[in-house]
Amino acid sequence: MEYVNLVFLIAFFVALLFFIFFLKKKSKHRFLKFIFSLILFMSLIPLLFMSFLPMNPISEPEGNYDVLNDRFYISFTPVKGNYETSTGLREIPINVWKAEGLNNYTGILIFSHGANGVDLSNEDLFVDLASRGYYIISLSHPYHSFVSEMSDGRKIFTDPDFMKSVMKSQNSEDYINSKKTYDSWLAVREDDINNILNTIFEGEFPDKAIDDEKPNIFLAGHSLGGSAVTSVARKRPEDLKGVIALESPLFGDITGADEKGFVFNKDKYSIPVLNIYSDASWPHLKDWPAYEGNLHLLNSNSFDVRNVHIEGIGHLGLTDLYLTTPVLTNLFDEGLDKKDAYEALEEINKEILKFLEDFS
Repeated sequence: MEYVNLVFLIAFFVALLFFIFFLKKKSKHRFLKFIFSLILFMSLIPLLFMSFLPMNPISEPEGNYDVLNDRFYISFTPVKGNYETSTGLREIPINVWKAEGLNNYTGILIFSHGANGVDLSNEDLFVDLASRGYYIISLSHPYHSFVSEMSDGRKIFTDPDFMKSVMKSQNSEDYINSKKTYDSWLAVREDDINNILNTIFEGEFPDKAIDDEKPNIFLAGHSLGGSAVTSVARKRPEDLKGVIALESPLFGDITGADEKGFVFNKDKYSIPVLNIYSDASWPHLKDWPAYEGNLHLLNSNSFDVRNVHIEGIGHLGLTDLYLTTPVLTNLFDEGLDKKDAYEALEEINKEILKFLEDFS
């Protein structure tokens, strides 16, 4: 895959050089020369798109069921200070994957994407789990998502101030203000997740197919999404069977901060926890202050706490972005994505499936 992309890139730049060469070459037919050069260049532009956006399909699901995909919307009155999508209300678009013709689902998995992510961030995982009988709910968090498509057709993009706060928080040693920032992020996402859970338990979820599935709910998320679901898991463990975090600092476990660092809640989680890491954070868990809670779980001997390191990929390699645009993903991941995308995602899927099966 990487070699094919490299060939496409080389071909594009060769075409660009030819274009410049022909333009600079002296000729009596300057107009024809320009047209010829332009046609040559434009004919090879698709190679650039194929290189950066090859749009590789997700893996074939391995379960026994055909998978249906649907979209629903849930509206609620948000906690004060959280983003409204219309006057007094916040609407959450949700993507659902489920097995066709199945009446009793193996369980429910509610997924929260990362900062500037999308609800399709891990569709490869969603489809495979749905084919095995799981009911998948993936949230789009308006203003935290790259784009959220609302029920009225509007598209809400990432809030620039939110992204500025994300960038500013990287490696910050201002622990007091960092905690305030983390809390503000979690407030939005926890509100979204809690309202999804509440609609399920109150029998108001738009798809009545899961009315009987309430006891078997797992939460999962990537990056900030994982931070949010682990925080919810701390607060309402009685409603959940387990929680899965794809390379997520445990922001919800930070109970205080001063000039020297963070203070963490190190009590045992009341439900099973699966933490999955890439090469982006695994070597740094002992060094990054925000990951001290993760380090505590890493050293846990509890049978229901699992820590998995997926080698050969970076932070975004934990998502389907690695399939959609492997070249850009590797650029964003600073060259950490060395493993084949399909192989990496299959490894992630298997770890999550085993966790779900063991604790359902």
